[in-house]
Amino acid sequence: MSCAVDTAWHNRGFDSLTSHSFFMSKAQYGKKVVKAVVSHRTCGVCKWWKRNRPSEAVRNHRCVHDHTGSVRLMESVSGERGVCELHKDGTPVEVIEGDGDNTMIARLKSKSNISLKKKFDRNHIVKNIGKKLYALQADKSTKLSKLVILHIQKCVKYILAKNQGDPKGIEENLKALVPHQFADHTMCQPPWCGYKRDRSVKYSHRSLPYKGPLKDDHLRSQLEKLFEPVVMKAPQLADLGSSQQCEHAIREVTMTAPKSLHYGNSESLDFRVKATAAFINEARHYISKVHSEAGLSPGVHSLRYADKCLKHRKRVQERSALPSTKRRRLQLKQERSITQGAQEALEDMSYQSEIGHSDDADIQKLPDLVPRGDFKPIVLPTGQPTYIAFDLETNWPYTRWPDPTYYPGCCHRT
Repeated sequence: MSCAVDTAWHNRGFDSLTSHSFFMSKAQYGKKVVKAVVSHRTCGVCKWWKRNRPSEAVRNHRCVHDHTGSVRLMESVSGERGVCELHKDGTPVEVIEGDGDNTMIARLKSKSNISLKKKFDRNHIVKNIGKKLYALQADKSTKLSKLVILHIQKCVKYILAKNQGDPKGIEENLKALVPHQFADHTMCQPPWCGYKRDRSVKYSHRSLPYKGPLKDDHLRSQLEKLFEPVVMKAPQLADLGSSQQCEHAIREVTMTAPKSLHYGNSESLDFRVKATAAFINEARHYISKVHSEAGLSPGVHSLRYADKCLKHRKRVQERSALPSTKRRRLQLKQERSITQGAQEALEDMSYQSEIGHSDDADIQKLPDLVPRGDFKPIVLPTGQPTYIAFDLETNWPYTRWPDPTYYPGCCHRT
């Protein structure tokens, strides 16, 4: 059985008191929650007795404290516990799909003598490369724009998608990725490079600025150094998985257990996580099933409303999976980025740490662009027209269109 696994902490950072992990089946089995594991670093009852009655023994209760290590260890321990429990229940896991940010596989092999195959998540691979590119962008000696970073990430996605099951193909294409951006196509392969497929047509990089190749030698050397460890991992990248359904389940938990509230002192968090798992597996019908198990009426209105929500849920899932919908999301994201950059260029620094303490803050804003007028031809009743020649002077902010600032004119009579 193949499972997608991911863990989330209830609070940001590495000081959270709880975590929850989801084991979810793949698409062929309906993307259902197979196992949900909740870990607690504290117990509210135990803390109260130790604080208020330290000399007495803690009363009998259902203690939720089940993790004594650090927060970073919770993901590995939770995954190990979930795999072992699934093995005991007769549902052995053979393949794990997820990020490579923990040592769960090594712990299972060392402590439980369980060997699993690991498939890394494709999105995490691309995001990790993006983090390295943005770190390189922070270096002032390297000229690397956001558009170039997005273009390189898109090329990496193409390489990973087109060469699954072919480690040699991934290695060759990753080696050719950086030279390809600098118009060096000696290492490119025809299935991936448009220049090699048809040399009779002038090749242009559609996603790079000005649709032309990059020309900075220093940037090329930095990018080649950045992709060296990625090329060495080509065998691992040839068989990738996805844990996106786990990301969806983790987001659903935040609806019932917001991160601004603490439910980890008792079993309240466990109930909320398991209710989320039931909602993902059975939709809203799980409420009626719980009522039936308890000997209560399932509710006619509840069943109708659950059917209506389930139909809407399927329509949204089908629409969101269409290539046109995904393409539209990317277009909207790019439009927002361009609009944001244009507005920030017209405005001055308006939000920054401790900017309100300054007395000479610049709040001026460049004027908006003048809309194009609706001009119509003029017919003179008598006489000859007068011709006026204009010389247009503009400024050039960090936007696509310049702003006119000066109109000198000269009159010529004919």
